[in-house]
This record gives sequence, C-alpha cells and structure tokens, in this order.
Amino acid sequence: MSRIKGQGPFYFLGGALGSAVASFVWTWAGWTGVCLTGLGVTAFALVLWALTCLRDREAVEAG
Repeated sequence: MSRIKGQGPFYFLGGALGSAVASFVWTWAGWTGVCLTGLGVTAFALVLWALTCLRDREAVEAG
C-alpha cells in the first residue's frame, strides 16, 4: 500500500471528527468555544511534538 493511500483514511477521519466536534462545540459555546477548542487541540499537538523531540534527543545522546 502506498503511503498516500495509507494516509487518506486518517485525513478523512480527522476532518470528520473535527467537523463533528466543532459543530457540537458551536451549539454549546458559539464561535468562542470553537476557537478555544482549536487552540486547545493545537496546544496539545505542540506538547506531543515537544515531548517527541525530547525523547528523540535523549535516544541520540544515549547512543
């Protein structure tokens, strides 16, 4: 399976999940809630990225 075909379903699922969450949050808290949810998801992704970088750096330093 090519890499593009393997990533396609995850892009679709991410878009569908993001749309569903945004719709739910919008009915509950309006645009402020949608923006804050997006900010929270982005912050979470940034933390995961930083932790991965630290783990990789420690692995390289350990040899």
